Amino acid sequence: MKYSELLFLGMLAVFAGATLIGSIGMPFTSGVTFGPGFVPLIMSVAILVLAALIAARTMMRRRAAGDTVVQDEEPAGDITSVIFAIALITAAVAATSFGSLLAPLGVCMFVITALLLKRSWAVAVVSTLVTVAAIYAIFGVWLHIPIV
Repeated sequence: MKYSELLFLGMLAVFAGATLIGSIGMPFTSGVTFGPGFVPLIMSVAILVLAALIAARTMMRRRAAGDTVVQDEEPAGDITSVIFAIALITAAVAATSFGSLLAPLGVCMFVITALLLKRSWAVAVVSTLVTVAAIYAIFGVWLHIPIV
């Protein structure tokens, strides 16, 4: 695993931990439906579990190979993509304060897919639209949570 991946995994775990701590005081259910703490609690636990599994798998592979030192597998310039992704996600989260969750999420997903993952523009557009539509269908239509 590259240093940049470890850095991103660590930052993601810190974010998930902060979200978990913040969601503990929120009601998990509202009696009839999901409460405001449902999604943050479930997602933060899932992210922490996945981060722990990825870290454990990496450590087991390194021990099996007899390599205990994390080494860069690519040039040090690789960290730029991680910093850009973190800045983009931070900007998208900040942009949600203007009233919409889906628009900043869609822009963030499109930019990451097209520029960082280097997928074609068509793949970026289609995957972003399908994902945003699914999020709207689940949260806006089914759960009646205002996310537009």
